[in-house]
Amino acid sequence: LRVLAEVKLGVKTGNDNFFFVSPEHGPVRSTSYRRVKGFRGWTGELARADLQVAVRNPRDLASDGGRMFQVPRQTGSYYLYPVGHLTKADLPTYVQQAEEAGVNQTQLVRDNASEHHWFVQARGIVRPDWVLPYNSAYDYGAAENVIGAVINGRLVGAIALPNVDVELLGAVLNSTLVMATRLIEGVPTGNEGAFDIGPPAARLVRVPDVRAMTEPGVAQVRGVLAEMRHHNELPAAPDRDGHVTEQRRRLDGSILLALGLDAGNRALLLDRLYASYGRWRRAVEDVEMRMRANRRTTARLGLSRAESPVVRASRRVWDELRDDVPAIPIDLLEEGYTF
Repeated sequence: LRVLAEVKLGVKTGNDNFFFVSPEHGPVRSTSYRRVKGFRGWTGELARADLQVAVRNPRDLASDGGRMFQVPRQTGSYYLYPVGHLTKADLPTYVQQAEEAGVNQTQLVRDNASEHHWFVQARGIVRPDWVLPYNSAYDYGAAENVIGAVINGRLVGAIALPNVDVELLGAVLNSTLVMATRLIEGVPTGNEGAFDIGPPAARLVRVPDVRAMTEPGVAQVRGVLAEMRHHNELPAAPDRDGHVTEQRRRLDGSILLALGLDAGNRALLLDRLYASYGRWRRAVEDVEMRMRANRRTTARLGLSRAESPVVRASRRVWDELRDDVPAIPIDLLEEGYTF
């Protein structure tokens, strides 16, 4: 198999609540510092040089009704990665609070610690070209990471190999071809059609070889990507009826054109692909709707989903019969029998 990209899992810190902080409004001592909120509500000033813009989870990439095409410059999260002088700003007090709570004693934090300081992680951080969700439901796409944000372990990064066009790699990662094939390699989670696509599975997902693409399809692919950047939105996946947006159809069609398919074969393949995806999505959504109805009924009756249906039915039968069944004299029971 030909490999197009290096696939890496985002950083697993051992304590995200400490290592990932969020910006806070308020005065700072100088422009070299940033006020942030961190572990257990702590607020203070940390050096800008110690804070790396980060994508903590897929919600950082959410837009109104969809997902952003590009990682925003302000994600709302920073990864704490202290460099240089380690006593600057309020870092010592922040570290002390975490030590009092035992953060530095947890196994993964200790495993990741650098030689001299537990709060400076030695594990390499990941700044991929494209950011993919570890867990996906119906929509599965890659966000362009032009700002070089650090990604969290809830995300997977794709880094193009030196001989692979980064832009074209992102195009195929956002295609319906890859969106569908990830169903083969991903691990179903049992929740609304969601699949876990960690690095092992992502490395096995079949991706069209962008090195085989030719003009004029490549020009069309780049044109569609330019539109996606302009609107900063990933096109939605096919719906339950196999319908897609015009932009998704043009993206998929231009990729197939660049790979050498003529108009007739492109239309035939895409229609079959969208219809198949729609059938899968419709089946999953129908099951999920029935499950939601069952959960509502269970909650209304005061029952638990963890309870065995056999036990529940037996108890119901006994409740109906118990008043008509005479008590059994204890001397008629076998020796050693207990209720």
